[in-house]
Amino acid sequence: MADVVPPQAPEAPNAAPRLLGLRQSALVEIAVFFLVALAIDFLFLDFGRYANLQPHPFWLIVLLCAVQYGTGEALLAAVAATAALLVGNLPAQSFDEDLYGWLLRATLDPLMWAVAAVLFGELQGRVRRERDGLRAELEQSRRREEVIAAAYRRLDARRESLEARVAGQLRTVFAIYNAAKGIERMSAQQVEAGVGELVRTVMGPRRYSLFLLRGDVLELAMNEGWSADAGENARSFDGSSPLFQAIVGSRRTLVAAVEADDHAMRGEGLLAAPLLNVDTDEVVGMLKIEEMGFLDLTATTIENFRLLCEWIGTAYANASRTARAKAGS
Repeated sequence: MADVVPPQAPEAPNAAPRLLGLRQSALVEIAVFFLVALAIDFLFLDFGRYANLQPHPFWLIVLLCAVQYGTGEALLAAVAATAALLVGNLPAQSFDEDLYGWLLRATLDPLMWAVAAVLFGELQGRVRRERDGLRAELEQSRRREEVIAAAYRRLDARRESLEARVAGQLRTVFAIYNAAKGIERMSAQQVEAGVGELVRTVMGPRRYSLFLLRGDVLELAMNEGWSADAGENARSFDGSSPLFQAIVGSRRTLVAAVEADDHAMRGEGLLAAPLLNVDTDEVVGMLKIEEMGFLDLTATTIENFRLLCEWIGTAYANASRTARAKAGS
């Protein structure tokens, strides 16, 4: 199964536009709030900056920014509220009031705004961090679920492929068994009739030919896939042919992918092997495959081809021996 990629950290969502680290939407809201508040105070009230109202209306923007955005925007709102309240509007110091009392009275609301901005802003920041952490964990869980689901789908696909392969191999085994019974005959003609099905079942070639050794010549006995006017393949090979020498003389299995074997076959095919009688090590003929699927030419295929040639060669030898026994009797 392919390696499962561990879930990566989720990408941060598109951040809101910021100016000097502060959200632009918060800056717009603060500016609009104070413009509206001061305009109402100027047009309809005494323009005393709501100093006599408790709680002060500027609390609204400070708390709103703290709850909605966090500490930075809330502190900015507190500073803007302080400026809107005190710039050009400092309360007069009474005769019996000392300096510290006057400063406390003048800055009490700004101090409370700053404290509230920090307190509620940090609470909101903690809630936001926890929310972001939960969102990140949820995203990681979703990614992990996708990886597991993809791995399961790949595993299930491979399971189905293996089941199909096993079923195909079982069918192939039965097909080979049935085809093999076709060459366990008493005459060469009957063996030849069953060879075609056996070769198709085991090798699945597009073109092949079977040659029998008669004297010092390999003569074509049967072929399949050749066109009616095909002249590109020889129909016999004598002792002077490199293919005859490799098959009959050296008893080699030739593969076109090997340079020396391809030189011996001279373009006559992809695979060639002697039909051997395993009982006497006698060469009966040759099986040659001229065309097959590119991906079918594997080491396993070559070994199966060699065993197939021994199987066919033994069947031909047994049939010939039975024929000679009958003729002698």
